[in-house]
Amino acid sequence: MRSRWITTVATTSLTLALAASTFTGGLAFAKTHQAKKPVHTKTMATMQYAHANLVGVGKSKAHGMATLVLDTKTKVLTVTEKVWGLAKGLHPTHIHHDVNGKATGILYPLTNLEASAKGYAQAITKIKGVTKIAENKQWIINVHLSGTNFAVVADGVVVAGK
Repeated sequence: MRSRWITTVATTSLTLALAASTFTGGLAFAKTHQAKKPVHTKTMATMQYAHANLVGVGKSKAHGMATLVLDTKTKVLTVTEKVWGLAKGLHPTHIHHDVNGKATGILYPLTNLEASAKGYAQAITKIKGVTKIAENKQWIINVHLSGTNFAVVADGVVVAGK
């Protein structure tokens, strides 16, 4: 008889908890079962994206683009450059700090571009230890004439986004 009474009480308690749960949107049921706190499921962005449209400086016909992708977990910035209209040969390229439209000292040297006879060059650079891409218009990418003449033949301001 006693076990039947315990079963009835337990069933009644569960029924009341379920009814309360339905009525209060689940709060009473969650409290009776000591549910764990919900896990925050919002994912943190681990990639930052930016780009620069490279345009010829002066009479230069050089033009192209650079894409920047920063993995904030590994702190590795990957810069991919594609440039057309260059003279055949080596072209150093760098990321500079941009102050009022003027490039200051080199922040990050990039892999030299090696232009083909048709004037096309492409390079990928991986830079370790970068924690963020600078806010819009604080970085500028310069492409230089040669390894001995650092005149700028193309440049572009780095802006956020793909």
